[in-house]
Amino acid sequence: MTLNLTKDELKQLLVLVCIGDWIKNADFEGSKDENPELCADKKIMQKLMAATHKAKMTGLVEYLSQYKEYFETCDLENEFMSYINAYVETEFWEDLATRMAKRDLFAEFGNQGIEKMSDEERMLKVMERSDWYDEKFEEDGLLHLHIDKTGNKNLH
Repeated sequence: MTLNLTKDELKQLLVLVCIGDWIKNADFEGSKDENPELCADKKIMQKLMAATHKAKMTGLVEYLSQYKEYFETCDLENEFMSYINAYVETEFWEDLATRMAKRDLFAEFGNQGIEKMSDEERMLKVMERSDWYDEKFEEDGLLHLHIDKTGNKNLH
């Protein structure tokens, strides 16, 4: 199979694959060499980096003969990590707002009250409260978020 790409397209593909690889494997614990799926991922990454190197696209990958492998350069890593960091930042705030909205609903209505709601009603209430938290976080970040250190389980 042949895939014809311009240098710009090859670079874009490499960035996308690096992002996917990082997200898929960042939390992996254990020996990557013993995991068949990770070995297959690494093989694909090496093929793509070899094609990038062969295309003389300097500044993206480098070949280290002592390891007999290709590696991302700092410039490439900085580029794809900027996308990952932006995603993580957005996801953090959205997830925090959603979790706090769900917590509030359970505190206000209890399990039985939540179970009596239709899926649509429950989703709308979560979205409304989540949007409210989104606005507050956008305005103030974590400035007004406080943790009750007294151990009081009641929300107020």
